[in-house]
Amino acid sequence: MLVATFSVTFVSCGGDDDDEPDYNPPITSSLTAPTGVSGTVVTNGVRLSWNPVDVAEFYTISRSNSKNGTTVSLGYIGDSGKIYNTNVIDTKPLEGDNYYYIYACNNLRGNTYSISSKSSPIYVQYIGSNSGGGNDNPGGSGNDNQGGDNNQQKPQAPTGVTVSNEGNNYIPDVRVRWNSVNNATTYYIYKSSSANGSYSKIGETSYAQYGYSDSNAPTNGATAYYKVKAVNSAGESPFSDYAKYTATSNDEAFAPAYTYGNCTVSGSTMTLNWKNSTGNGYGKATEIVLRVWNPYAEEWQDTKLNATATSASFNYSTKIDNSGYVKAGIVVSNAKGSFTAGAKIYDTKNKKWLN
Repeated sequence: MLVATFSVTFVSCGGDDDDEPDYNPPITSSLTAPTGVSGTVVTNGVRLSWNPVDVAEFYTISRSNSKNGTTVSLGYIGDSGKIYNTNVIDTKPLEGDNYYYIYACNNLRGNTYSISSKSSPIYVQYIGSNSGGGNDNPGGSGNDNQGGDNNQQKPQAPTGVTVSNEGNNYIPDVRVRWNSVNNATTYYIYKSSSANGSYSKIGETSYAQYGYSDSNAPTNGATAYYKVKAVNSAGESPFSDYAKYTATSNDEAFAPAYTYGNCTVSGSTMTLNWKNSTGNGYGKATEIVLRVWNPYAEEWQDTKLNATATSASFNYSTKIDNSGYVKAGIVVSNAKGSFTAGAKIYDTKNKKWLN
């Protein structure tokens, strides 16, 4: 059986070092959502800008055609979607309504990273023939996909669709590729659990040469089917033929992962809520443990949970330390290792969460 432990050191309030293991309060992340966001139409697209976020290493952008619609990551901007400044141009905006969201990010390991909540929406209405910002960034030609050509024909269905893991078994990069299509300006990528089943759109890109990386790719022997459509101002092509991908069995990441959700307190009951992560290279948890600090015994007390659990409740009335704090956290594990995002800390005197 895999046993997960916290390997940190408790320092007493009196200043004397104590050899008892402790679960240090995590440093509250300063990776906040970008502010000061704005967007303007310029010669060659839509210019987006925002205020820098302290400790952010890079930024990503998503876009939707409606305020509450499905968002799509703009992986063609920057370095495969990673943006290292606070001013960038989307050279392939949607015709009509564009809602942009900016995220601040930090690298973790491999292809994974921590990410802030999204910024306030940036709304920009874009018309292909609109030169917008006048002489702002005059390098754009302004004649790419004008959108007003009544002779424009719908593109042909993409050919040569393939899908493969261009990463590895532990940090996969399951990427769909296809041949570029004449007069196509965008490509829509669809996914299904069966060859002849219902296909759902999972993203889009303007650059066939980079393909499209599925952020929620199948793992541990599961299979997915992918199709692609080519799109321009005249409409969408028919579906391409499908390409099939089956993940290698037992390809969990070195450790599973999770993020805390809305944790609550009611009477003497505390409830932790979390979301288990299985995409971006993370594997499924095979063991989840609720870990609560007992200030009287000066030790962590573990309660084993169901491996698919996403919440846990306990009576915290006997878990309040001298500062009035209650500390509790989750440890998720599989055969590759274990993961903890740190303890949640509740201030019973002021009735608020500290993180």
